[in-house]
Amino acid sequence: MKPVDVPQALQAETLPAEAIAAARVEARASGTRVVDALEAIVGLAPAEFTRRLAATVRFQALSMDDLHRLQTAFDVLPFADAMQHECLALREPSGALLVVFGDPFDAGLRAWAEERIAAQFRFRLAQPADIRAYLSRHEESMRAM
Repeated sequence: MKPVDVPQALQAETLPAEAIAAARVEARASGTRVVDALEAIVGLAPAEFTRRLAATVRFQALSMDDLHRLQTAFDVLPFADAMQHECLALREPSGALLVVFGDPFDAGLRAWAEERIAAQFRFRLAQPADIRAYLSRHEESMRAM
């Protein structure tokens, strides 16, 4: 994967359109997700990548600490669906529902969530690895029960 020369753009809060275009080409060529190709191209630390990606696509980013501060809502989005689609339904202390996902380029996932979840919610973005780790930890605790 060839890095894109984006030093000036990396000083900005968003990711450069050129890097996103290159990631789309790389993803098609290699059969990977655009978000994974983009992360490799820009070469930022995961937390910084997620923060800048969220700013680029205009979603609020959540860290792993944020995920752990929220309450799971498997009553709204069952664990099996969350695992299959690599997303989470979480509740804020106020009761507001959030759907957290890691790939903002997967429009089908957002459409699926909007169709599947009857309650009103807001989308949030998190590092895909954080979502997988969060779900894995819940899977382990469910097995222990």
